[in-house]
Amino acid sequence: MNKTSQTGALILMLCLLIPCFGGAVLGFMNKGQKPVETNENPEHLPYYDNKLWFYTLAGQLIGKYECTTPNCKIASSTSNDSDYPHISDDVLTKELPIINGNLVFLQDESNQVFLYDINKNFAYKDSAYASVKKYNSLENIYIVENANKQFGILKIGEFPQLVVPFENSYIGLLPNESKNIVALQNGKWVLLDASLNKVGNPYDQMIIGASNDYIALKDNNNNAYVVNKDGVKILPEDYQDVILIGNYAGVRSVDNEFMVYNLTSTTTIGDTLELGSDDKVSMKKENNELVIEINGQKQSSIKIS
Repeated sequence: MNKTSQTGALILMLCLLIPCFGGAVLGFMNKGQKPVETNENPEHLPYYDNKLWFYTLAGQLIGKYECTTPNCKIASSTSNDSDYPHISDDVLTKELPIINGNLVFLQDESNQVFLYDINKNFAYKDSAYASVKKYNSLENIYIVENANKQFGILKIGEFPQLVVPFENSYIGLLPNESKNIVALQNGKWVLLDASLNKVGNPYDQMIIGASNDYIALKDNNNNAYVVNKDGVKILPEDYQDVILIGNYAGVRSVDNEFMVYNLTSTTTIGDTLELGSDDKVSMKKENNELVIEINGQKQSSIKIS
């Protein structure tokens, strides 16, 4: 091979090798850069690769939480209402939802529940709770329990705020349109309105119902009665039970008769119903009627204004 041929062969070899060297150089330069993460959790599992994954309903990844134990999970709402039959049964009994698309209650290395900010990738473990209770009808209101078994209310808007301090041995929601909350504080019952402001004075008797102008109470002898906001009895007798809806009260007498009072005039409306001792009676408002059910079956309805 002459000199010219040797030079041409060398140039050809360099041309073939340069792309390889160029690729190696580019690979080295990108080695320190974080690659774009794709398909890390292809099935969008909530727990995968020791992480909790959070997605929008459209399947877009919001963020992740790096777990420290295999027991890592989204916390569930708990209920402590079984001892209080007059409390709403509207409590959530499953996983707590993501709040405002950003905050979520989690559990990890212990049974403690803590808030996690998905966007900031920050866990508020210094403000952990023993339990969290959520009623479906209360938006962004959470009843939280501390390590001393005291309850408060956490309201979550732009940021979490403890609006009712940990000074209550129980907090629950009354089953009425006003969304009143009751709290047992130092042995007395306190009524809170929908804005979480205290209404009236504390009561020694359990609050079992409330409306704008009236409160239903039950004493230690299981006698139920209705008072106005000044604490004055509205109806002449005590009853086994009272269902309070606005200006109307459904009462169950000691003789197991159920009747409905218009509290404004303190007169009965509709028919009196005879109950068996084990019958369960309920009353609810539907449009302009009070609907009365016995053992889950509709018995009568009363038109109201």
